[in-house]
Amino acid sequence: MPNTHLSQLTLSASQQKVPANPIELRRAKLVTRLSEQKRMAECLMEGKPFEAYKEKLETDEQGHKRKVRVPKRVIPWFYEVKGNYFLEVRYGTKPLELSKGKHAVTVGEQSKLVEVIDVVVNAVEAGELDVQLSAVSKPKQKG
Repeated sequence: MPNTHLSQLTLSASQQKVPANPIELRRAKLVTRLSEQKRMAECLMEGKPFEAYKEKLETDEQGHKRKVRVPKRVIPWFYEVKGNYFLEVRYGTKPLELSKGKHAVTVGEQSKLVEVIDVVVNAVEAGELDVQLSAVSKPKQKG
């Protein structure tokens, strides 16, 4: 048998893709959004404007598609009431119910905002909000 290019490679049977665990995908999405909120809080404390971008496909006059960065709107999940800051953890447009009837975390001073977001990220990565993430993403049944 002549020496071919393919004989230099290690061949194997095709492997089935393991479907991604939906709860892990939801966790990753929430951690990404929380990272944006953390950067927004850091900009707030430094007095700098916050800018976030997303990539968008755009077609030019010749019909060529290319990716361009465009600014995106990010709504803060934290707010101030009477000098105290609060943080709502959201999935999509809905705030998660962190405890029975409680949708926000009391942060206190603005300087603690980044620290509280880090604690929430650790909780998400540890799976502490899996029940809430599952409940939000399930379609409601009509009945």
